[in-house]
Amino acid sequence: MNVIGKCAYIGNRIIDIIVILMAVIMFLFGAYSLYDVFHVYKGASLSSEILKNAPGTAGNENDAVNVEALFEISGYEGMAEHL
Repeated sequence: MNVIGKCAYIGNRIIDIIVILMAVIMFLFGAYSLYDVFHVYKGASLSSEILKNAPGTAGNENDAVNVEALFEISGYEGMAEHL
């Protein structure tokens, strides 16, 4: 009976260690996920440097001319009026 008790105690300790390790791994994965999401959204934010080159913004006064020129170069003459 003493051998069965020792085996149960050792098995219980092994299961406890596995559960603790799994909890730590899940915590670390969650922390990494939050860190990654923060940096992805930080890098994806629209800055004024990007927006000044976008057509239709106040940073670029010759948008219509540039878009019409691009449509003519690509072979879609007259498509700029549909924008």
